[in-house]
Amino acid sequence: MKSVYKLFFLCLIFIGLIILLNLTNFSNKIYDASTKEAVVSTTVKKLQPPSITGEVTICVVVCGDRVDEALTMLKSALVFTCRSLQFIILAETSLIPAFNEKLAEWKLLSNKTFDFVVKPITFPEGSDAAMWKKLFKPCAAQRLFLPSVLNDIDAVLYVDTDTLFLAPPEKIWDEFKKMNSSQLAALSPEHEDPNTGWYNRFAKHPYYGKLGVNSGVMLMNLTRMREFRWIEYNYRPDHCMYMPVCTKAEKEGALVLHGSRGTFHSQKQPPFRAIYRAMQEYQLNTDPYDYLLVPMRNYLALEHKSNCGKVWEVFITQPELHLGQQ
Repeated sequence: MKSVYKLFFLCLIFIGLIILLNLTNFSNKIYDASTKEAVVSTTVKKLQPPSITGEVTICVVVCGDRVDEALTMLKSALVFTCRSLQFIILAETSLIPAFNEKLAEWKLLSNKTFDFVVKPITFPEGSDAAMWKKLFKPCAAQRLFLPSVLNDIDAVLYVDTDTLFLAPPEKIWDEFKKMNSSQLAALSPEHEDPNTGWYNRFAKHPYYGKLGVNSGVMLMNLTRMREFRWIEYNYRPDHCMYMPVCTKAEKEGALVLHGSRGTFHSQKQPPFRAIYRAMQEYQLNTDPYDYLLVPMRNYLALEHKSNCGKVWEVFITQPELHLGQQ
C-alpha cells in the first residue's frame, strides 16, 4: 500500500515539474515576444517625423476657371502636411459656394486637421476694380492688397493656383524662423540664367534685382508689411496714376519723390514734373520760400486734373512743413 502512495506521490511531483517547466518556458516566450515588440516599436518610432507644432496658413486667389486647379493645390498641401492647416481662399463671388462645398466635404473625409475661410475678391474702396482685375492676369493684383484685406492675419504662405506641394508645406513655412527683425517677405528669382531671363531682356518696366522675382510662391509677414508702410519714402507714379493707394502719404506728404520711368521729364503725371521743374529752377543761396516753395505751389495748381494731381497734397505737404517756417 505504501509503495502505491509513493508511486502516486512521485507522479504528482513529476507532473508538477512538467507544469513548472512549461510555465517557465511560456513566461520566457512572453518576455521574448514583448522584447521583440518593443524593438519593432522603437524602430518604427525612429522612422516617424519629429514632433512638430504650429499651424500653417496658406492663401490663394481664385478667379475664372481656376477652381479645380486651386482645389488640387490645396489637396496636395493636405496630402503632405504633418501639421494643422488654415486655408484662406479669396475668390470671385460666383466661385465661393464651390469652395465651401468641397472643403466642407474634405473635412469629413480627411484625417488631416484643417480650417478654411472663403472671402470675396476685394480691392481698395473707391478704386477701379475692373482695372485691377485686368492687371497682368485676372485677379493677380489682389495679392498686392493682402495686408489690408487680411487685416487680422499675421502671416501667410501665398501660392498661385497653378502650384503643387510635393513635400510638407511647413518646410517652406519654417523659413519664417530664419528671417531677421527687418525682413518681411521671401520669394524666388524669376530666372537663374541671364541668358534666358525675361525681365532683363524684354521688360519695359522696373523690376527687382538683375533678373526680377517670381511672386507665385511668397512667404508674407503681413503684420510687418502693415507696420512698414515705406511708400512715403519712395513715392512713385504707381501710387497715384490709377488711384491713390498710400493713405499715410496723403495725410503726411511724401518725403522722397521718385519720378520713375522718366516721369520727371514727361507729361504722363504732371505733378511729378511740376515739383521737379521747381527744384531744377531753384538757385542755391536764394530764399527757398519765395523761389522754391511758391513755384512748387504755382506749378502744382496748374496740374490738378490728372489722377496724381487729385492728391496734390502728397507733393506739397512736406515742403510746406520745412520751408514754410523759414
